[in-house]
Amino acid sequence: MADRLMAHSPIIERHAFRRRPPAWPDGLDQLSPESQAALRQFSPERLVAYGLVREDADELLSRVAQGEGWRPAAGELADRLPASGLGLAPATVAGVLFRKAALARASQMMMIADTAERRHIFAGAADLYAAAAAIAGDRARLVLRGAGGVTLAGWRFAAAQPIAAAVVWGGVEGWAMDFAAMGEALAARGIVAYLIDGPGQGETRLAHGLYFGPDWQAHWRAVIDQVEAETRGLPLVMVGNSMGGCMAM
Repeated sequence: MADRLMAHSPIIERHAFRRRPPAWPDGLDQLSPESQAALRQFSPERLVAYGLVREDADELLSRVAQGEGWRPAAGELADRLPASGLGLAPATVAGVLFRKAALARASQMMMIADTAERRHIFAGAADLYAAAAAIAGDRARLVLRGAGGVTLAGWRFAAAQPIAAAVVWGGVEGWAMDFAAMGEALAARGIVAYLIDGPGQGETRLAHGLYFGPDWQAHWRAVIDQVEAETRGLPLVMVGNSMGGCMAM
């Protein structure tokens, strides 16, 4: 009996990576509290995980460390990228738009309140992302209904020969568009990926006004029912990052 149990026990792997500390200049304690907080919580690796290319992540952090504000620095990096795809290959255009969208999303990360300005910034990032997705053709926007018919937003990454489906829940700061790399990786392995902004997250909150509250499970239950109906009996797995991992469990 023990041998059979051992044969089916999960394999737990532990990986440790030594990250080189950034070579920040002296005087960081003279920066604004917001800039100091941003540099504490956002490493280049974390920003890359949220969709930024490495050079943009490095430059954003370097600019902030040298005294620029987080929001204007990220916004300027997005604005300097080409606004027109004239003469560029479609894949290049999509890449530029995804890059601009990631920088636009990053620019609102340090905003605490859901102001009209923050909603405007995030809506612009979502439009850029949607334009890139239309060119890439590997993901589609989702409009889902929670309890009582409220709107939840997300993205679906199709798999050529699906063997399973996965619902991905992001964290407090990492939302559906931020986890595109996970959607791409799952789809490449035959798993249809649903990256969804739950109550209190991303587009669901900033565009549709649905906040996290006591009824969050009812909204997710309604969403999961829709995913199960669409995937027609495929095994369904849950993937959670950070706060999303807590909710998934």
